[in-house]
Amino acid sequence: MKKVLLLTLLCFTYATKAQKNTEDELIYTTVETVPVFVGGYKALYSFVCENINPPKDIPKHKRLSKVFIKFVVEKDGTVSSPEIVKGINDQCNNEAIRVINLLPKWQAGGMKKYGIWKPLRVYMTLPINFFQNKFDCEASYNQAIIKK
Repeated sequence: MKKVLLLTLLCFTYATKAQKNTEDELIYTTVETVPVFVGGYKALYSFVCENINPPKDIPKHKRLSKVFIKFVVEKDGTVSSPEIVKGINDQCNNEAIRVINLLPKWQAGGMKKYGIWKPLRVYMTLPINFFQNKFDCEASYNQAIIKK
């Protein structure tokens, strides 16, 4: 009887530990406080336009020259795990991933749990437009920000 009780207690302890590790690894799509790029969207898109090296093979139609990329903003604000949600071609997709990997730390997102704010891992999706020059890139993003 004591062996069964001890075995049950050990299993419960292991299950509790495993559950805590799983909670730390969850990636949220919706949180109370979303991650914020330091300086806001204008600074984010300015960073993208400064760092993007558009390939020569960009589709001419605006709607077709946009890559949607999903990434994780970690608890410490670093960016990780970029992946293409909707791409254009290999050159543009790889360039979008390269630029996302260059992003500096964000202000982490999170939620209040039991009255205490807790940073969480959060998915973000960002459209990256491809233009032949920096001026067109900034003009496009500035127009998008004004519409919001």
